[in-house]
Amino acid sequence: MAASKLLLQLKASIGKHITPEILPFYAGWLHGKLLAFDSGVSEMEYEVRQNMCNPGKILHGGVAAGILDDQIGMTVAAMGLENLYLSINLAVDFIGIAKLGDKVICSVQIEKAGKKVLVASGKITDQSGKMVARATTNMINSGKPALPS
Repeated sequence: MAASKLLLQLKASIGKHITPEILPFYAGWLHGKLLAFDSGVSEMEYEVRQNMCNPGKILHGGVAAGILDDQIGMTVAAMGLENLYLSINLAVDFIGIAKLGDKVICSVQIEKAGKKVLVASGKITDQSGKMVARATTNMINSGKPALPS
């Protein structure tokens, strides 16, 4: 399978922040910095901003889940699969904390890309490598053509 247009665009953006001009969705708001991107794997760095925190100035669990979900989706989309895959579930474990101003790393890996179901996992760690959150998801082949990338 040839590399998708999105995969080539993301690989060319390694070392840069995702902006709304690159991806005009949630990824643009998250403003992660691409560290590594290849077919089925990705790594991005995010700075915990005030509007990503709960009142305790700690990364909000919904934003942590959003980072994982969005980056998994971006990684799947960049694989250039024929059909669109949609989340069946997303299980997130919140294990540690990240504070306002911290930088966190999200790493995603596609575990299995079957014809009907795709399995992926991701984790967020702090700068010292301590786990902040981890997620697993199952995605189903929608039977609809993949979105243009």
